[in-house]
Amino acid sequence: MSTALDKGADLAGNAKTEPRLLLRSLPLVVATVLFVLPAPTLMIQVSKLAAVLALLAWNTRWGESRVWYAFVLYLVVLISSFVPALRTWNPLVVPALGVALVACLRPSWLAANQWFVRGRPSGASWVLLATTIPLSAIALWTWAHITEPDLSDYAAMIPMANIGLVIAAAIVFAVFNAIAEELVFRGVLWQALCTIGFRGFLLLSVQAVAFGIFHFNGVPSGMAGMGLATLYGFALGGVRMLSKGLLMPVLLHITADLTIFLLVLRLIERW
Repeated sequence: MSTALDKGADLAGNAKTEPRLLLRSLPLVVATVLFVLPAPTLMIQVSKLAAVLALLAWNTRWGESRVWYAFVLYLVVLISSFVPALRTWNPLVVPALGVALVACLRPSWLAANQWFVRGRPSGASWVLLATTIPLSAIALWTWAHITEPDLSDYAAMIPMANIGLVIAAAIVFAVFNAIAEELVFRGVLWQALCTIGFRGFLLLSVQAVAFGIFHFNGVPSGMAGMGLATLYGFALGGVRMLSKGLLMPVLLHITADLTIFLLVLRLIERW
């Protein structure tokens, strides 16, 4: 009898908890909607960022490490778009929001800290990194020369007032974009694939193809660009696998983003 009563009390408690959990998830939804709304001026954009940070701070359970990392992922993705673009939004917000909502509603579904790892660079990982850097730069410049893409939208984001601002913009763009994309693809997605049993070439292939599809409208773009991004995803995944962490893929990714930044400057003939 007591067992039945206890189960009934647990069910009643869960029924009361569910609305509270849903209520706690609302700030994430509001923050995302606020994020994608247009901001015609820098002041409005900064105000949006402050509001998003406040909503996240109210929502986050800082005592649970797995939840903390999920919200850090979401915040990094937001900032990676706020800083270099100032008036565009990053499609990575969608999967990042999903992870944050899972952290809010069902934190037990997240693997505690298993995807957010620095790793230990090995000799093989350094060789692959050193080989990929020049090859990817050559591939990007060749793609740009053949396709002559319109990069005017990206050019408009670069502050051309002086060399200092240009260098700062390049560093901010490369670092934040690399961290955001690596956290998603070689972090959360990688861990999710490992959790369901993907290993070896299958693991490398799925994350690389996902990375390539994501870049269909990016730089490089189109079918050729998607193919190049997929090959680069294999290299990033290989470095991730050999180094057993995110540090080296982030470093490798930064070099490609710096090359893209130089391409934008070169192709718009403003450098």
